[in-house]
Amino acid sequence: MEPLDPDYQPPKWAYRIFKWYCRSDRFEELSGDLEEVYQIRRENGSKWRANVQYCWNVLRCCKSYARKTDYKMDTSGALIKSFFKLSLRHIAKNKGYVALNVFGLGFALAFCIVSYMIYGFNREFDSVYTGENIYRVHAMRPGVEGLDRWEMSSLALEEVLVNDHSGVKHAVSYLAANISIGKGKYYIPSALSFASPSFLKVFDLPLKYGSKENFDLHGIYLTEAYAAKLFGDEMPVGKRLSVYYYGRKFPDVHVLGVFEKIPNNSSFAFEGLLNIETLLTYFELDRSDWEMHSFQFGQYVQLTSSDQKVPVEDFMEQYLAPHNEANPNKKIERFELTPLHNPIAETTISYGNMPVETNEFLIFCTMAVLILIVACFNLANTNVALISSRVKEIGVRKTIGSSSRMIFVQFIFETLIIMILAFVFSLSLINIISEEFLSIRNQQFLLTDLDMTGVLTFVFLFMLAVTIITGLVPALYAHKFKPVTILNHRLTAKGFGLTHYVLAIFQYSLSIAILLAGLTFMQNADFLKEQDYGYDTENLMIIRVKDGNEYAQLKTALDEKLFTKETFGSYHYLVGYSHEANIKIDELATEVNNYKVAGAFLNKMGVTFAEGRDFRESSQQDISDHVIVNQYFAEQYFVGGEALNKKITVDGEDKTVIGVINNFRDDELYSDYEPTLLIFTAVPEIEKDHFFLRTNGEPHHEVYAQVEEVWAELFERPMVYHWQHDYAYSSMIEGSEQLANIFMWLSIIAFVLSIVSIMAMASLHVNRRTKEICIRKVLGANASQILSFVNRPFIKILGAAFMLGILMGYFLPDAILSTIYLNYIEISWIQSVLIGLGIVSFALFVVYITVMRPVRANPTEGLRSE
Repeated sequence: MEPLDPDYQPPKWAYRIFKWYCRSDRFEELSGDLEEVYQIRRENGSKWRANVQYCWNVLRCCKSYARKTDYKMDTSGALIKSFFKLSLRHIAKNKGYVALNVFGLGFALAFCIVSYMIYGFNREFDSVYTGENIYRVHAMRPGVEGLDRWEMSSLALEEVLVNDHSGVKHAVSYLAANISIGKGKYYIPSALSFASPSFLKVFDLPLKYGSKENFDLHGIYLTEAYAAKLFGDEMPVGKRLSVYYYGRKFPDVHVLGVFEKIPNNSSFAFEGLLNIETLLTYFELDRSDWEMHSFQFGQYVQLTSSDQKVPVEDFMEQYLAPHNEANPNKKIERFELTPLHNPIAETTISYGNMPVETNEFLIFCTMAVLILIVACFNLANTNVALISSRVKEIGVRKTIGSSSRMIFVQFIFETLIIMILAFVFSLSLINIISEEFLSIRNQQFLLTDLDMTGVLTFVFLFMLAVTIITGLVPALYAHKFKPVTILNHRLTAKGFGLTHYVLAIFQYSLSIAILLAGLTFMQNADFLKEQDYGYDTENLMIIRVKDGNEYAQLKTALDEKLFTKETFGSYHYLVGYSHEANIKIDELATEVNNYKVAGAFLNKMGVTFAEGRDFRESSQQDISDHVIVNQYFAEQYFVGGEALNKKITVDGEDKTVIGVINNFRDDELYSDYEPTLLIFTAVPEIEKDHFFLRTNGEPHHEVYAQVEEVWAELFERPMVYHWQHDYAYSSMIEGSEQLANIFMWLSIIAFVLSIVSIMAMASLHVNRRTKEICIRKVLGANASQILSFVNRPFIKILGAAFMLGILMGYFLPDAILSTIYLNYIEISWIQSVLIGLGIVSFALFVVYITVMRPVRANPTEGLRSE
């Protein structure tokens, strides 16, 4: 009988589905009918239409008269116990492979759970505040690209909202601050905040101790964790504390109460809460003053009903004029009210807590998906490879009555046990990874902070999905073996099919890409550290002092220390701390940033001069008559940028330009740099209220310990300090270093898993071809010839993985870095290729070691075993 033309045969996959569900006593009859109808349709129409109709008929035949009824599997406890014993036996026999799979899947599962935690962090943000009709007051201010949304405005707005509009039930002003708390002779830097008394009415935070009734000028509320830090097991209510802010001592405060745990995903992240009247009284600020000064107050309102939103917004428009008049550099175009529980726009500028940005979330999810794919590929590859040693077990079990379905379930069950072990391991990593990632944002969010119902649901569904996906390949591979073929020694584990090739290529290419990304982030952190910001930021500690007298005392004490390279002083320090000055050049008047500095300060800070000179130390003429400008200022206000010896009026005083400095960065590298108009004026020695200590490079913590000891001997109040580089660019550099650390851990895990996978594949390949290797040796083939044909599939796999891996390793970190920084390290193709070659070479070396074992063995041993 002539074979059927392949062009006239129905789809094989549809035929297999039909064979799988159809009863044996009906199979021949129904399959014949289906094929007969298919042949008629094929002769009278197109192959595509005939195939579609055949598939449809296969689905239509899945009725009760055709379906199998004898495939119910025993689900008794004895069978489950048997599955469990076999799984444990398999795990005990392959401890190394299983341990590495548990390790890899545990990391992957931990990253995926942390991704869900970050999603939950944003989804549940501010959910602790259950009050109705609470709104954020957003000030819409002109920015580089349209209007910027600022969650801050003048303190006077609170007064007019409460007193002059009946639709406003409560208004709240809030200010986050870094304050030192004194308890006895010890001082603790703390994250304290100031808030209006109505804060406790609008945001109903439960108290563990104390009362909300009397939030007075001299009271403070603490969080539970901070109270334990200060007082241990003592009752904190009524205890007195000293408060130091901006280096000044406030009147002592007493503890009014202790809040229960405040979730970290809250707009208000504080360790203690002070009455805002304390701040106003001490700094002599007027509530009706529209000038913002240096305080950025967040504003919140609770309305009588949601219908009052638009009327209140319209009401606030009349106060734009007094605000803009008092703050010419912080003009507002309009006010908007945004519901508290609405998602916060990522463009919002706020000094409070903020949700994780979408870009950051997607970056972390990308990392989680990458390591998950590598771990799943590794589990599937190693399980398929290990089947070669379990062929006889499968044959015996099928002979004594196990169905293919039971074999299938057995392999799924083994994968499930590995997943459970991986989940247990992941529990030890979740909070560590979360802290590592969120520390970039100076935040902390633990697993216990989330709604556990959602977490457990996510974990269950996720583990179920991963178990099915990773266990499906080996289970399908093993369940179709025929026992007669196995026991007659006519079946060995198959070699590399298309699926195996694809899995191996993607696993190894991802490993190469992740390793390249980790190295790129490490280099980028160094690149950011080595950036020339226009002044010297290294090893520079800045300490706040009261005046020149304290400066002189501290200088005398520290100049003799071995770690001291030089000391100097100033009123302002570079980047972010300056005053606004009114200047006038001929008929042009404007406001610019004015840095008030001491003599020789700019030179000691490493600022370079385009022309002219720095202020001289203790020069009265420089203090009264001279000014220094930056290049951008000179280019904007003087023809040809020739500013030297030109006249400028600064706050009503005529001064002469004696120097023009080169522009320096006074921002971070997250955005494009636009120079700022800057001037510098000199101050007398007595006005030095910042002490600068440049060290020889000793570790910061060691220097701090010795400086604090000297400070304690000289002064009674706490030392307020920072490191210049930390202050200016720490978040940027630390963020890059954190990403580098995360990616390096991922790359190490991915690399180890890939090496294990390639070893398992090599073992499978060698076992399958043992007889062929032995025969070739008997016939005279040398080791190099045998290695050539045995290694050929691995060369193909690793070659394809190399090409795909270096492409991914080049574009993946570039895509991530471009979403965070405007300026970042340029990724080198040559470096990517060299690292990729190194990884592939190491993998080939591992394959070589695995393959050489049977090549060097006596061929009679291999032939005898066959």
